[in-house]
Amino acid sequence: MASLQDRLNKKMEALTIPFYVHFDLTYRCNLKCIHCYIPEKDRYPSSDHKRELASQNRTEFTTNEVFDILDQLAECGALNICFSGGEIFVRHDILDIIDYARKKRFAVSLLTNGTIGLDDDVFRCISDFSISSVNISVYSANPEIHDSVTRTPGSFDKSIRTIELLSKAGTPIKLKCPIMKTNMRTFKSVAELAESYGTDLRFDTNLTVGMDGNTKPAQHRISDDGLKEYYSFAITEDDYNELKEVIDAKCEDILNENPCGASHFSCYISPYGDVHPCVEIPINCGNLRERSFKDIWETSEEMMAVRAIKKIDLRKCPDCPEPDYCNRCMGQAYTEHGDLLAPSAETCRNVKARSYIQNTVKQSKSDMNQTIKAR
Repeated sequence: MASLQDRLNKKMEALTIPFYVHFDLTYRCNLKCIHCYIPEKDRYPSSDHKRELASQNRTEFTTNEVFDILDQLAECGALNICFSGGEIFVRHDILDIIDYARKKRFAVSLLTNGTIGLDDDVFRCISDFSISSVNISVYSANPEIHDSVTRTPGSFDKSIRTIELLSKAGTPIKLKCPIMKTNMRTFKSVAELAESYGTDLRFDTNLTVGMDGNTKPAQHRISDDGLKEYYSFAITEDDYNELKEVIDAKCEDILNENPCGASHFSCYISPYGDVHPCVEIPINCGNLRERSFKDIWETSEEMMAVRAIKKIDLRKCPDCPEPDYCNRCMGQAYTEHGDLLAPSAETCRNVKARSYIQNTVKQSKSDMNQTIKAR
């Protein structure tokens, strides 16, 4: 049975309402994470790069510009805003922005590394704002491994302190852990850490290439055997039930569905005003300094083109042995191959690893049941 969130997403999708907006307030960051997909010149802008951006009218939004965009989003029916970066707390107006968004009755979630600009007054403000969730990246419960990913000594201790204080304040927290070669042998410790603080947790094996096409982040992806180890740890009974629902569904129903929520009930806004169908689909549909959000959302040719895509349009892998396990991501395909409709090589790797583990477990359960019956 579909969850309330799934049913709400379907309703927003049918009405084409931008229910969820991922809003990067800045690309600047105080850490130097090895897998980051944001170009270094935007994360650590030099004076020359700042002048270049200014000459192109591509500076970060001012506080008032952010307020105006939030007004526009509210008028279009947006309900959920995720403020992200870069690191959002490098902006000195971040609390003013969150306050304004909450007064506009948005459900607000935050993505932060939890290492900068946070003190007791900030924690109290975040608690008073009733934030939906504060998402904090943690790469390992081992400080040395975590800090080797951020390339910033002491970052683990600062993030943990933030988690502890937010937890005491009753703020919902989610730990986010991308799995890569550097933290592969200790990623399970993050699950133990999340359990000890009573927080939600999300692992992710998807390391995307850079926004500028830089493939260095992808070099940190785990091996095929690493993927199998991850899926053997992460797959639950619910995953089997969900898969069965997909397999049992009528083929024509699936093929006429939208591939994902991008451009249907969600989108992305960059710090410079560019609107994309999704943070992982870097197709510029218009700029908010030149057009209104409503105009871009409802009439942009690029947005309409993505919105017109159905699952039946996605090109299949003719020799794929595991189509039932496939979970296509157009953004992954676009960043890898420059083609929304193409199959993604990285998705295929994950599909094969997941199917191997699930089939192994299914066979094990079947053998066990046969043994029980034989008795």
